[in-house]
Amino acid sequence: MALVGNPRVAVGERLRVIAVNVLFTAGIALMAYVLLLTWQEKRRETLEKEREVAAMRAFLAKVVAQNDDLKRQVRFLQTPEGVEKVARERLGLIRVNETSYVVINAPTLKDAPEPRSTPKPPAEPAGSPLSRWLGHFWNSGD
Repeated sequence: MALVGNPRVAVGERLRVIAVNVLFTAGIALMAYVLLLTWQEKRRETLEKEREVAAMRAFLAKVVAQNDDLKRQVRFLQTPEGVEKVARERLGLIRVNETSYVVINAPTLKDAPEPRSTPKPPAEPAGSPLSRWLGHFWNSGD
């Protein structure tokens, strides 16, 4: 469709349409850029939260395992064997007709001397002891 009339008006109108299109495209590009930045920030926050959740799950698993161990200990300590173990180890109690011994100033592993390396025995001549013994008699007849 050809514009009729003043050519300057037609050029101005075209420039105005181009300017509007450029501004519209730039606006769309700017909005896309802002959306991309927002998406990247939210993705980073999501990954950080996922790491925190994984760390909390690992911590929870550790605490649950400790709790299970403590429950087992409680069940054991409620048995006669558990009560006896505590009475003997922590309270130092003994049964009737048992004798208790206490070692005072007992050496600890820190006080133990360093182990000495044992010297190697001298190397034996080649062959078995029997063959050396028989060889001794064989050679003595010469």
